[in-house]
Amino acid sequence: MGYYETLNEMVDKSGFTLKEIAQKCEENGVKITPSYISKILTTRQSPASDEVNKALATVCNSDIDNFRYEAFMEKAPEFIKDLLGNVAHFFRDFLSKVTTDSYPEEIIPLLAEQQDGLSDYEIINHSLGSTSELFNFFIELKDNALFGDGVGLKYEEGDMSPIIPQGSNIHFSYISDIKSGDIVFAIEEDTGIHTIGRFIPIDDKVVIIKEDISLIPKTYKKEEIKIVAKIGKIVKYLE
Repeated sequence: MGYYETLNEMVDKSGFTLKEIAQKCEENGVKITPSYISKILTTRQSPASDEVNKALATVCNSDIDNFRYEAFMEKAPEFIKDLLGNVAHFFRDFLSKVTTDSYPEEIIPLLAEQQDGLSDYEIINHSLGSTSELFNFFIELKDNALFGDGVGLKYEEGDMSPIIPQGSNIHFSYISDIKSGDIVFAIEEDTGIHTIGRFIPIDDKVVIIKEDISLIPKTYKKEEIKIVAKIGKIVKYLE
């Protein structure tokens, strides 16, 4: 998604009118008019200055650095666009290979869907910000380790709060030492629906319990549910 598409999406999701956005930008010390914003939205105006872009992203409650990156790319020379595009492509391929080689096949589609939704900036920023972590994870893969910190699944549900805050990134661990009370990632055999909850084995049944006490625990026969992984590390992202 480019600069203009990102701006249009930001404005739509904000729910504000252009007049309201202009007023809020002025409250943040940046004076622009609704007409100016409209011209940018319809590509009749080149990308705004960095100061204006930061104000727009702040007012629309969007990722400031990602939007600044899109503005930079819109103005950048073609060779810079090609260079950064190739860097993002490399890290996408690497992340895809790590996911395919190290995770159970039941989890791969979920991770792939989330990775496809990442912008080039998010891919590059994450990868360059954790190069040593990715390298160590790659070394672990050579030793047939199944899981690591390099790839995670963003959990959008709120049913496991506060143990797993909504929007946290969860990483998986081995299931060989799973015990009653562990938080697991499981898949219903008949429906393919995945769930995360506390694992409680009772005779020939398995009970999955959510942290949200308003939700009734769900009971399965052991053959009705497959425990894919244990939740190992939880990374909470601050808004």
